[in-house]
Amino acid sequence: MSSYENEERRRELFQLIRDVSECEEIPMAAIRELSSAHVIDITNYHKAWEALCAEGWKVVGIAEDRMEAADEY
Repeated sequence: MSSYENEERRRELFQLIRDVSECEEIPMAAIRELSSAHVIDITNYHKAWEALCAEGWKVVGIAEDRMEAADEY
C-alpha cells in the first residue's frame, strides 16, 4: 500500500471515529432535566443512548487499531 493510500485510510478512519463519537455530544443531562420537568419518561431513550455510546466505543477501538496498523506499513 502506498504512502498516499495509507494516509487516505487514516483520514477515513479518523472521520469514522469523529462521526461515531458524536453520540457522546447529545446533551443527555439537559434532556433528562427537561423531560423530568415535564414528567416525560425517557428511561428507554436513555438506555438506548447508553447502548449506542457503548457500541460506538467498540467501533472507535477497532478504527484506532486499524489506524495503528496503517502506520506499520
